[in-house]
Amino acid sequence: MIEVKTQYPFAVESPDFLSQQQENLKLSFSAAADNTTNLKLVRKIGEYFSEKRKKPISELRLNCLDLGCAGGQFILDLANQEFTDVCVGLDGVAGSLGRYNWLTKKDIFFNADLSKEYEILNEKGVLKFDLITSWEVIEHLHVSELDTFFKTMHKHLAPDGIFIGSIAMFSDTRDANGYVADFHLHRHHYDPTTEQFVLHQSVFDEKTWRDEILKEYRVEEYPFKDSSCGCGYLALNDHTTSPTGRPGSYYLMIEK
Repeated sequence: MIEVKTQYPFAVESPDFLSQQQENLKLSFSAAADNTTNLKLVRKIGEYFSEKRKKPISELRLNCLDLGCAGGQFILDLANQEFTDVCVGLDGVAGSLGRYNWLTKKDIFFNADLSKEYEILNEKGVLKFDLITSWEVIEHLHVSELDTFFKTMHKHLAPDGIFIGSIAMFSDTRDANGYVADFHLHRHHYDPTTEQFVLHQSVFDEKTWRDEILKEYRVEEYPFKDSSCGCGYLALNDHTTSPTGRPGSYYLMIEK
């Protein structure tokens, strides 16, 4: 039986959580809307570990964790593969929004504020994961919370496990109605008098992430370079630079 031990099940101080509590919210976004998955990437993960561990895919039994899983379809698709064993999705917002997968698969999805410490436990103690993922989530954390996020992630990573994920490198600020309110976008409906929710609190370029924020970790090149292997609400059609010229997403891998 899986248990998540935390004093902070919901990210009640995060702009994402606070924005979703607005009575006049007209648009759903972030954890309220994201349920993206990528079956090609799921298959590629099985092939990657098969080659890495020199085993047929049918003999793999991977433990998988998705941090900031939102609607949860990606981790659910992993759970339906023959090469996985335990699959867990954590999120500090989605569990409060009545998402379908959360209501029907309560043995997979758990509430946890990812900016705080938590432990995922089974009968043997802290559960270790062969694969940990996080798609378009890390930029939502305040810079002061990044160290806790990565240390807690690393604690749950198996000795020969990997972390893969994407980090948006652009801003995302919303007004009280959920509309994009970034100044540089010149939205006609932007009203500077409305309350602002800065959803992307840690916006840095790839070099800063790799050489400064993650300098204590074994950061490697993302192994799934095919553009059709992206994941995340924004990343499915996004790359290092988006078609509009705006900064896109930084894809990375961390090895234990």
